[in-house]
Amino acid sequence: MIRINSDFEKFLKLQRRLLAHIDDGEITLEQFEWFISLSEKQRSKIFEIEKKKIVHSILEQDLGIIIAPTDSSGQKKYSKFLSKIKGDLKNRPSYTVKPGDTFQVHAYKVFKSNSITFEDELNVFLQNGSIALGIQGIALVIEQQRDLLTKDLYYFSPDKKENLPVEKNGEFHSMPGVKIDSDNSILITFSGLEEKIYHQVQRMLVFTKI
Repeated sequence: MIRINSDFEKFLKLQRRLLAHIDDGEITLEQFEWFISLSEKQRSKIFEIEKKKIVHSILEQDLGIIIAPTDSSGQKKYSKFLSKIKGDLKNRPSYTVKPGDTFQVHAYKVFKSNSITFEDELNVFLQNGSIALGIQGIALVIEQQRDLLTKDLYYFSPDKKENLPVEKNGEFHSMPGVKIDSDNSILITFSGLEEKIYHQVQRMLVFTKI
């Protein structure tokens, strides 16, 4: 039921927009008829799919440019550090960092949500040209941009789920992250890629190759 005041005014505005779209040929009468003929469940499913195509995060930090080491000393140091934080993980990354690879790195604050996951956010960024580096991204950021990380925040570098190890309980895929404690020590941590985002101290590292 439409309330006479604000709801009715909004309805009239939407009606005018619809007529303009039909007049411009952006929406046909057949398409409009098809949409209003859908059940509530079918329309809700469409809205849910479209919602997951929208970024539910905000840019919080520009972490600058990172260049994968090209000299033998730098490569050895990176490989050793990567092996140390990787531990017993046997996963293969979706993209393997090569010497000289250059990335623009941003940290996004992901909004708390009971329906959106890091996997949803990652897929949107991948569609827009970003690259998933997984634990390689953590190693590069710690090695080169550690001082730019805000203490006591968790920075996660997800990868596609087929390239991440499965958690012990088998429910989620483990994406790697890092936290710089107040005493400046490094904490390597993992969280479920498919888990809902319940905490406001989580950040997502987004890498764009340049």
